[in-house]
Amino acid sequence: MRLKSGGEIGMTICPGKHEVGALSGKWGASSVVILMELEELTRLKVKTIGAAVQRAGMDWHFLPIKDVSVPDQHFEDLSTSSDHALRCALMDGK
Repeated sequence: MRLKSGGEIGMTICPGKHEVGALSGKWGASSVVILMELEELTRLKVKTIGAAVQRAGMDWHFLPIKDVSVPDQHFEDLSTSSDHALRCALMDGK
């Protein structure tokens, strides 16, 4: 989804699950937000995705939401710091 600021939001089920190149940032991502729990990342064999994202020069935001659930207070607490950084990136056209 392209925003008026030029920033874009892209979504995928699980980056890196099928294509390691999906983490390269070649498609222009400056930030990656993961909503999956660590147990699910481990099961899908992408437990180290955060380190891979950072090695690729992108910002990493790990904001897990319990599977088949909605964001809870823990999510709200975690997202406070990421919220500002992500908004700034989008407003800067990233």
